[in-house]
Amino acid sequence: MTFLHSYLPEKDVSNFFYIARNDLLINLIKDITDHILYNKVFVEWHYDEHPHLCKLGEELFGNTATFQRLRYLRSWVNVLAKDVKQVAFLKVQNDSFIDEY
Repeated sequence: MTFLHSYLPEKDVSNFFYIARNDLLINLIKDITDHILYNKVFVEWHYDEHPHLCKLGEELFGNTATFQRLRYLRSWVNVLAKDVKQVAFLKVQNDSFIDEY
């Protein structure tokens, strides 16, 4: 189980979010990062699980990855982020913590 801790020091506000492992996102980011690192052109595309990923493949196929060409990746990540749940920890009598969704 993984939690993301977001802290805004200027407002002294802290939030926690439950992060579920997403192998598709991990593999996609690794693939794109490798292509950027080695300046490789995309000659194949295996990601068709979402319409944004299909459009991303159309943008990248035969090209190198650039910030402009990754627009559909950013859109897809925004879709994923809408499902991220904020978590609140509540103190209980025996000084341990429980989480509440």
